[in-house]
Amino acid sequence: MKSFLLLTFLTTAFAGFCQQAGLVTRVIDADTYKVFMNGNLQTVRLLNADAPELGQFFGRAASDSVAALIQGRVVQLDLYKSDLYGRRLVNIYVNGMSLDSLLIAKGWAFFYYKYSRQKELALYEAAAKIGHRGIWQCLNNVPPWIWRKLNKRNKRIYEVCRPLPSGIMGGN
Repeated sequence: MKSFLLLTFLTTAFAGFCQQAGLVTRVIDADTYKVFMNGNLQTVRLLNADAPELGQFFGRAASDSVAALIQGRVVQLDLYKSDLYGRRLVNIYVNGMSLDSLLIAKGWAFFYYKYSRQKELALYEAAAKIGHRGIWQCLNNVPPWIWRKLNKRNKRIYEVCRPLPSGIMGGN
């Protein structure tokens, strides 16, 4: 038993994270949440997914969908370091399923390839694109990391979906 605990500790320590349970008290947007854990309320952000901003097309819908799924629920979190804004970077699991994977597969978020080591998430994003799910229903997708750099005038161009031509969507 001691060797199992030591192995678990070492595996967790070398992976750069620790696991913990937390209560999701608020969904700020589709990839950022308030979570109560260890007697503290913390702001956490998903590590591998970047969801549309609330003013961006599908941002509100993605946020509402995530809120319906996790708000008020206890989830498992893999905790990593904090980002520049003081948010704890996390992987979240709901019923044993990765929330990053779910958001990307449903087209509720982009794969955050710049920071992620989980390259298999690119396959989920490709499947969502092919299936025209969520954000992939539109011709004018702009990743959130680019959207945040746009000025107000240019953001207006991308805040509304320009649907794919009907022939592209096929039988979906």
